[in-house]
Amino acid sequence: RLGLDVRGVMGHSFGGKVALAYLERRPEGIERGFILDADPSARPAGESGSESPGVLELLRAIPQPIASREAFLEAVQTAGFSRGIAEWLAMNVRREGDGFRIRLDLDVLNDLLTDYFARDLWHVLEDMEDAPAGAGAEGRRVHVVLGGRSASISPASRARFEALSARAPSLSVHVLPRAGHWLHVDDPDGLFDVIRAAL
Repeated sequence: RLGLDVRGVMGHSFGGKVALAYLERRPEGIERGFILDADPSARPAGESGSESPGVLELLRAIPQPIASREAFLEAVQTAGFSRGIAEWLAMNVRREGDGFRIRLDLDVLNDLLTDYFARDLWHVLEDMEDAPAGAGAEGRRVHVVLGGRSASISPASRARFEALSARAPSLSVHVLPRAGHWLHVDDPDGLFDVIRAAL
């Protein structure tokens, strides 16, 4: 709609599944896809290993207004999340009237997460099996980047990624051994190196 010439798509976690859905809807013209620690499988949210439902529960539980940005950071860390994750979440905290408030529609996020866990998008990657090396759909290459310590990707899905990449030359799987689910926080340099090498 914006008239932009989009040649690549990248998404992490929920956004990784959004990127897969975008690749499905745009079979032509997208040259590169980067799927960052996102499991294409449909699965119950409670069995996912994902921290996302816990983050949503935490955001709902924090009383508002919040006294300060630092108080928000402390609440997130007290709940067991790292300082890096707390700072990332704090990007959605804004001063408003008598304090700070979380500027997210948590009900909409809940609906989006429900859809995320219900949707299976493996077929988007499996459709790449018959494409010659470097060709993919219209010359497309897809790079899946996984955190070596991430609990968000099941062992079965890790094995499926590896097996699929062995059969689909246009699909590459990269593992960042030091990273958990939050690749961009846990190993930003490793993630940058993978992306730079792929472009």
